[in-house]
Amino acid sequence: MKTTWRTIHIECPEPLIPVYNRMAEVFDIILSTPHLREAVLSVDMSLHRGDQWRMMRKIIGDDVRELLGFDFPNRAWHSCMIFEQLRRMVESLRERQIIFDTLGSGEPDSLFWSRINEQGVYPTMGTVSNVQRSSCRPKLPHHVTFVLDYSVSNPQMFTQHGHTFKAKTIDNEWTKFSILLPLSVRDGATGRVAKPRFYKSKDGRYLGDLPYEVEVQPIESAGGIVGVDLGKVKPFSATVLHPDGTTTPEYIASRRIERIGRVVDNLYREKKAIYAKCNRCTPYTQVESVTKDARRQKTMEHLSAKITRLKMERARLIAKSIVHIALTHQCAEIHVENLSWLGSKGGHWEHSLIQQCIAQAAELRGITVVKVNPAHTSRKHPITNEMGTWCGRDVVFDGERLDRDHMASINIAKRGKKARKVTHVCKRSPVRTKPPSRKELKRRMRELLHSRGDQVVSLSPMVPGAACAPYERWSAVSVDANAINMKRSAVSDQQCIVQRQTSRRHWPIYSDITLIR
Repeated sequence: MKTTWRTIHIECPEPLIPVYNRMAEVFDIILSTPHLREAVLSVDMSLHRGDQWRMMRKIIGDDVRELLGFDFPNRAWHSCMIFEQLRRMVESLRERQIIFDTLGSGEPDSLFWSRINEQGVYPTMGTVSNVQRSSCRPKLPHHVTFVLDYSVSNPQMFTQHGHTFKAKTIDNEWTKFSILLPLSVRDGATGRVAKPRFYKSKDGRYLGDLPYEVEVQPIESAGGIVGVDLGKVKPFSATVLHPDGTTTPEYIASRRIERIGRVVDNLYREKKAIYAKCNRCTPYTQVESVTKDARRQKTMEHLSAKITRLKMERARLIAKSIVHIALTHQCAEIHVENLSWLGSKGGHWEHSLIQQCIAQAAELRGITVVKVNPAHTSRKHPITNEMGTWCGRDVVFDGERLDRDHMASINIAKRGKKARKVTHVCKRSPVRTKPPSRKELKRRMRELLHSRGDQVVSLSPMVPGAACAPYERWSAVSVDANAINMKRSAVSDQQCIVQRQTSRRHWPIYSDITLIR
């Protein structure tokens, strides 16, 4: 069984907040103290990670333990968390310095890539562009958000038993907390989770990331390729190119995706108007104007957060629609444009986020996402390779007129390592993708709650009154409003299944059971 890992956001347990604050304070002191910064930069990055920790312990270990305080629990392993984040920062800094020194004032060419690869550096195009835009040689930052990463821990300070965790507090006491997978977790979750990592967000909230394992469900490929052209006017235009060279009609975004786009545009206009009003009121220093300006700033922050949420929702819906098209036509590849050259020139267009969501959704189905050259995709004829003339949203050729977005999606599909020929372009009207409506989702949930058969749940490994290992198969012999009797049998697929034997009754609510689907 092939699996991959995904991350879900969680709340940081309240007893661990003092531990985080103390360690974050020490981390900031290290980055702001000159002799400690020089000591961190003197560590040999060619050594193994454990050797780097030992070297940091020799150089700044006494200072870190003194800053943490003698009453801090298990200072040795908590110091390793600080050393690990410092090590990652220095390693990233060295790579960016190598890129800066090798690149100079020129452009990244083949010689540049060969030189940095010889030095063991394999950056992305985005990293190279960021270093290229900087006017000075990269330096170690003076402030970075500290991450309480429990993947760097041992049983003396942190233990895990399935979904139940125990950690040392600042009072040298053990705190216990359980994390169950919520209803929003996608199908295919195996139930396995890794150690969490906690951090402090910009709005002052203490959050965390919990990795969980997901099963990859590969599809049977029929040899087709989905070409996707992302845009601002049309959220996306997708076309399937079959092995015989024929194409499907153009698939466009659903009305829900377009509606979210219009809402985002309205929010941007509202934010721009409030920003202009704040600039007009800047010369005035009256108390009333200052109070109104503070309210406007708070409104702008609220609008920015709402825009971010809507953009994420739109990107996920687009990714879901494109993967659904690939599954319908049994396509093992999805081709998108390589837009790394665009950088921040796209304005409010979240093309990078959309492509990232497409890659994540396709990975769970065993579908490969390929980035192709975007040159002339919206002007070149997919069959004759003739360069056309733009006329509005169409491209005009000799005696033929094609939609530029539809044609671009076909050209994207035919490009790649193994270029394909196009024999026929389907000129039917575009087909809108139709994701399940909210009414349909509610109907499915009602059927799930009232149906008989297997129901997938996530059981806490520490079930009260039961001594069992996590991830076992449970089958119900009776279901009652007050109690549930189960028989246990270990299985290899690490799924927890409860068979309901009653009908027309709602599922009882238990603190240790979470419905997955």
